Amino acid sequence: MKKYVNWAVVILGIITFMSFGQQNPEQDFVNKAVMANQYEVALAQQAGQRSSNEGIKAYSRMLVDEHQQILNELRQYAEAKGWTISTELDQSHHGQLGVLEGTEAGQYDQAFKDAAVASHENSIALYEGVNGDNTMTDETLKIWAADKLPALKSHLTQAQELKLDDTAPVNKETPPIVDTVKNNKM
Repeated sequence: MKKYVNWAVVILGIITFMSFGQQNPEQDFVNKAVMANQYEVALAQQAGQRSSNEGIKAYSRMLVDEHQQILNELRQYAEAKGWTISTELDQSHHGQLGVLEGTEAGQYDQAFKDAAVASHENSIALYEGVNGDNTMTDETLKIWAADKLPALKSHLTQAQELKLDDTAPVNKETPPIVDTVKNNKM
């Protein structure tokens, strides 16, 4: 009996592994992009509440607006494909927000800046990876991801340049987010 249980576990593991390996690359990208953008929105909302720095507050308002627009486009795309996407942060991102929430008031602005830089670096890598992914066949999605890169790179630069002393304004030269869902029929 033990031998059959062991074989059943092995077979179940193989089936599980194979099912993960066959995930749709477009859906995988959309799920990761949704999570990244939901995190950016939540991070920016938290900064808007926690920080007293006007530059950070302005930056966080811009992030909420622009990442919410990206989220809306991703949701429209997923809906058109019949995919279900998460509407809540995963455990990892939720934990990162919790750590930031627990940061002392005097240290929060630096912690937010560091989190915004890291998050945008990760997002840029995700979006850049789309064009090198030969398994993705949806050219419209690839174009859409490439169209978002200038804004994401601008967000990264702005995060890196945030002044923690509250005396310098944040750079507001952000490339506009274009609704490519409507323009490219994504």
